[in-house]
Amino acid sequence: MWISLAPLPEFIDPDELPFTTEEVFQAASRFLPMETARMLADHPTDCAPGMIEHRALRRTEWRAAGIPHADAMPLHGGLTSSTIWC
Repeated sequence: MWISLAPLPEFIDPDELPFTTEEVFQAASRFLPMETARMLADHPTDCAPGMIEHRALRRTEWRAAGIPHADAMPLHGGLTSSTIWC
């Protein structure tokens, strides 16, 4: 059995988009021009910190309101307020 000491990859959003920017780029470049694929990969990477912060705030509010399973409910980033859009 081997145990890797390599650092874990930096996912765009570990909770809701567990891929690296490069993984998204590689997948997108299979069907999009390279420049468009890069933009597609960079956009969620740029937006993720705001989305993660917003999700934490919303979950805090949900917990305070007594909403069951607040820590596991997805936010579906594109459907939340415009404040998280880049």
